[in-house]
Amino acid sequence: MKTLWTMVFVLILLSSCKRGEPNFFCEECEIVIDKTAPIELESEVIIHEDSLLSPNDITLLDDKLIITSLDNTSAIFNVFTNNGQHITDFGTIGKADNEFTFGARVTQVEGHDFYVNDVNTCSLKKMNIDSIIDSKVCVISKSIKTAPRALNAFIVDDTLLIYEQETFDNYELFRDKISKSTNNPAIKLYAPRNSPSDYYQSKMSYNKNNNMIVAAMKNSNQVNFLNINTGFRRAVRITNGNEYSRDGDKQRYQYYCGITTNFQYVYALYMNQTLDDAFEKRKNMCIHVFDWKGNYIKSLQTKDYIIKISVDKKNEWMYALDNDGRVYRYPLKN
Repeated sequence: MKTLWTMVFVLILLSSCKRGEPNFFCEECEIVIDKTAPIELESEVIIHEDSLLSPNDITLLDDKLIITSLDNTSAIFNVFTNNGQHITDFGTIGKADNEFTFGARVTQVEGHDFYVNDVNTCSLKKMNIDSIIDSKVCVISKSIKTAPRALNAFIVDDTLLIYEQETFDNYELFRDKISKSTNNPAIKLYAPRNSPSDYYQSKMSYNKNNNMIVAAMKNSNQVNFLNINTGFRRAVRITNGNEYSRDGDKQRYQYYCGITTNFQYVYALYMNQTLDDAFEKRKNMCIHVFDWKGNYIKSLQTKDYIIKISVDKKNEWMYALDNDGRVYRYPLKN
């Protein structure tokens, strides 16, 4: 019995949780101090750097990968198998209905359907990867009007549009019924302040099974969870104990640079570098894993300097992109 309680005490010391100070997203931020070693991931390069031009993002659709490369003038979306074999490409920069701007990003996947949020044209465009492969052209099945400065946007069952919009002093979450003129009141996400994009910008994902929004913040060291039906909020900060003392640091940091989710878990890519070093100075990268209630599960780590991630729906594989155009595959089965 004495040995058992000793083990429990050691585990508490290694990973503990405590309340923080009043927070800009909810009443207070929960601080999780995890001193356990992260799980090391073994990588396999499936696409080499000479195959892509200035890639920006990676998205997994079952057995296919979409690599977004906005600087590629011939095609900004390239489709590969999950083994790295090129299938086709599509999409160009322009003003036509089936073209995009430099503000385009895949924000949502449902089976073989995916949505591209184009911030500059205030539109969320729905496509089907099989239709594009079969026709070898960019086929947009539906285009939904969003709003100016809407960086994160999602569709629920083709009836409800959810989008985050930057205001002059905040970010607000809107829920608009597509076929009706009546809409829900906006949800103010944070405490008002000047230049909100410098502090509150985040990468979001949505889980329609439990109506949860998750936001991994760029310049603030926390991940936020919001139930858009009940109003439940939770803010979590993960630290090994050293970063927590950074609150008085005058330097600006890039904390989270990517997020990927499935119906079980949230994977938040933690960069944790000064703005001068971010995307420039190579380091081991950490992925914080949560469930959809905001409970911290564990940390993963890779020696590859990855900047974007995407995970499959069964938590068997994670795919990642680095700054040089390499695409990695990591087994998660263990």
